[in-house]
Amino acid sequence: MNAPESHGWLRLTGLNDGPELATFVALPRRLHGGEASSLAIALHRNWLLMTDDDTARRQAEAMGIRYTGTLGCLVLMVRRGLVVVDEANAWLRAMIERNYRSPVDRLDDLLEE
Repeated sequence: MNAPESHGWLRLTGLNDGPELATFVALPRRLHGGEASSLAIALHRNWLLMTDDDTARRQAEAMGIRYTGTLGCLVLMVRRGLVVVDEANAWLRAMIERNYRSPVDRLDDLLEE
């Protein structure tokens, strides 16, 4: 089930019946329902999975699903021209101030890779 509207590059969606639902049901119960459904959707639609959940990342890797986390999302937004690097760095600083654990305090080095 796809949502009727899309706002930019993020889209609200849900599991389709058939292969997506079968994959969801077959995934380990240690995964939260949100992560499991996201993994099933990403696998069958060849989408990039965005998660900071370690268990979901390990499962994505085992299934051959491309994934990224919060920092990767911010970098992708800058690279696609959806936000300038200074604004993305400001968001990251605000997240760190609210106890987001980040291995970097600025996105500049990640953008150079």
